[in-house]
Amino acid sequence: MAMGLHLSAEQAAVRRLAAEGATVAAVAFLAGDDASYVSGQTRYVSGGAR
Repeated sequence: MAMGLHLSAEQAAVRRLAAEGATVAAVAFLAGDDASYVSGQTRYVSGGAR
C-alpha cells in the first residue's frame, strides 16, 4: 500500500479487505455527474478502519 500503510481485515469495521470494485465504485461516483455538488472533501474508502 502507498506510504507504508498496512491494513488487515481485523482492523476494518466490516472485517474484510476491500475488493478492487469497492474503490473503483467510489472513484467512479466522485468522477461522475452525481457527485457534482461534492467539493473540498476528504473521503476515505477504508471499510471503517480504526
